[in-house]
Amino acid sequence: MASLLIAAAWAYGADETWVVLPGLGPVPISDAIETCQAGQPAGAVMELVAKQPPRTSVFQAIAGRLLAQPPEERQSYWQYNFSIDWPTREIDVRYTPPGDAYPAGVIPACSAVGIWYTGRAMKIGHACATSKEDCRNALGDDDHDLAKAALKAAGTGDGVRDPIVLALNGVSGLATYRDPKPFLQAACDAPGAAMKQQRLIDGTDLLAARRACLQMLVAAKRTTLTPLGLPCPTPWSDVADDDPFVWVEPTTDAGLTDRYVQEQIDTLTDRLVRMDPSHATCEAPWAMVWRKETVKFWREGQMTRACADDALGLGDRAHLCPTLLEATSTSCDSGNRDACHRQAHMLAAGLQTEADVAGAADQFLSNCLAGHAPSCQVLPEYGAPLAQRLARAAADARSSARDQLRTWAPHLPTTWVTAQIVALLEGALVAADGPEVEALLSAFADRLDSLAIDGARARLAALPPPTEPPEEAP
Repeated sequence: MASLLIAAAWAYGADETWVVLPGLGPVPISDAIETCQAGQPAGAVMELVAKQPPRTSVFQAIAGRLLAQPPEERQSYWQYNFSIDWPTREIDVRYTPPGDAYPAGVIPACSAVGIWYTGRAMKIGHACATSKEDCRNALGDDDHDLAKAALKAAGTGDGVRDPIVLALNGVSGLATYRDPKPFLQAACDAPGAAMKQQRLIDGTDLLAARRACLQMLVAAKRTTLTPLGLPCPTPWSDVADDDPFVWVEPTTDAGLTDRYVQEQIDTLTDRLVRMDPSHATCEAPWAMVWRKETVKFWREGQMTRACADDALGLGDRAHLCPTLLEATSTSCDSGNRDACHRQAHMLAAGLQTEADVAGAADQFLSNCLAGHAPSCQVLPEYGAPLAQRLARAAADARSSARDQLRTWAPHLPTTWVTAQIVALLEGALVAADGPEVEALLSAFADRLDSLAIDGARARLAALPPPTEPPEEAP
């Protein structure tokens, strides 16, 4: 079929062998046919595609525009998706989920070829309805002979109607290389197929698909485009009759509507609505399904990437990956120090949990003492909660606090360590705990100057001797 399509197309003459692909430009119809049938750009289509800038998916563009709207409008747009107020910020749009884009140029090629064949068939049909001479001139000798041969092969006699007219109405095999329906159908079906395959589709592709569906709808309804009678407002509700991309000619259906019933017309209308998810006022059930499935795919894709992306900012990562803290905690429990470090940051910032600065400080400290350098580097930022922890330890057992401070000291600023030594000394002196004062002076002799040491010893000497507890009466 492909070779016949190409041969027939070239036979029409050089001035009719080019079609314009939306968003790309003119290409030989043979390359457009090959592109549509192969599902990949071919020939001149491939060359044009290679020159195009990076593509932006329609859904990404819609989400980007929603960011400029007030929250209540975003909420209205996603009202059928469990009231998710999405997107909430730019990262939602930029952080595209994994998923291949629909091959560039394929949908425009299918649409352009289908509409080109529709236009040619309608011109020929109009000529054949005018006179036999006009019909033969429109077809050309080769096509005229093909029409007769196809009609004869189909077992239809020559006595009822002109064989050329019968061929044009899809009675014969002539339609196998002129029928626009396979191309229009391929373009019209593409957005739905892209969703099922979890592929992204850009605005050019969507425009081409809409035009293909509109062309089929016009032929199926045997009517003009205004009004289309769509169940909700869309930019395509008021398409003008003279849209240059859609042929409207009541004298022939170009082989499009030979078996159409109302259900098929409804299906085409349904597809047109599904293609336009950008209006919050469009509350048709099928639009709801489109949004829910698209948002589900988008958010799951974001989660998949965010949960595994250590380079993504932690706030954005937690925003896009709801299970991040749970997975991080599990990994930390298994001994992953990087995970423990991340968990501490999430505790400090209150990401996916209540903020717990003291707990974060403990986590950083534990990680640091286990040899994790990044945790040691952030410890100075948590001097206040660590000092409180040390004070609580001293209240329970001064010797325990002293041992802890000796362990922490190499990883914390000298000024902070000195301040804690002084605080522990003051506590021991107030309690008149001479042995603990001596133990502190010995343990931190290298961190205290002589003036501080002499002052502490002088105060210790001035303390009254401990009183002996009274003996109990016999």
